[in-house]
This record gives sequence, structure tokens and C-alpha cells, in this order.
Amino acid sequence: MSEGKSRPLFFYGVLQPDLAEGAVADLVAGLGPGTPAFTTGQLYVVEERGGWHPALVYDPSGAPVRGQLFDGSGVDIAPLDAFELEGIDYDRRAIAVRPEGGHWTSAEAYCWRRPVTGLESIDHGDFARWLQETGLPVLRG
Repeated sequence: MSEGKSRPLFFYGVLQPDLAEGAVADLVAGLGPGTPAFTTGQLYVVEERGGWHPALVYDPSGAPVRGQLFDGSGVDIAPLDAFELEGIDYDRRAIAVRPEGGHWTSAEAYCWRRPVTGLESIDHGDFARWLQETGLPVLRG
């Protein structure tokens, strides 16, 4: 694994270590513990290959979207990009994130770039909670 410069990363879905399964868990193995955090926007769910993953449409004036903030220096970003940017569903960009008990900061996140027509929204903004509520499986890598 190559070490990169320290870059804050905000993950709100299958890249959170407690949700990651299969090959996805290997991608995030070097992250270490995250800090509960949130950003703003709208969260949707997408079914793909027998599992579900979230899609964040970032909007500074949107509703809270929950996830975790990580120091990304312990992971190689290239395999994460290959996983998330496959099919060009997402782009990685800097967004405003607020760690629990902290101040707003900037972090990189994978934001949805396709139309959301027909996608189910998660109005409470918490993908992990949505998985528990529905009992549906998370996308495995």
C-alpha cells in the first residue's frame, strides 16, 4: 500500500469500515478509526449487483447526511478511485464536513454525478440506519 499525503476523507456508505464487506473491506483496511461527522445534501440508494449503496448529492443548503471523517494518509487513493469512479457514477471532490463536536472543515468525498430520477431518497440521511431499517444487503466489492 502506498502512503499518500494526509487528506481528510468523508465516507457515508460502503467505504465506512463497519459497513465494508468483501473486497471493499480490503480497500479501507488502512483507514483506522473514523470520527462521526456529517455533511449536507440529499442521500439516495442505488441497487447494483445484488446489494445497495448510497449516492450523495452534495448541497451546502441541504439536509444532514451522516458518515465518518478519516485521515486518509493510510490508504492508497488509486484503488478507492477505481472502485468508486467505475462507470463514472461518482466524482471525488472537496466538500464541507463537520465532525461531531467540531467545526466545519473540508474533506474529499465521492459525490453522485448521475440523474437521481427513480432513485429512493433516504430522508434521514443515514445509510447505515437505512440498511438496518430495511434489512437489505450492502453492496460487496
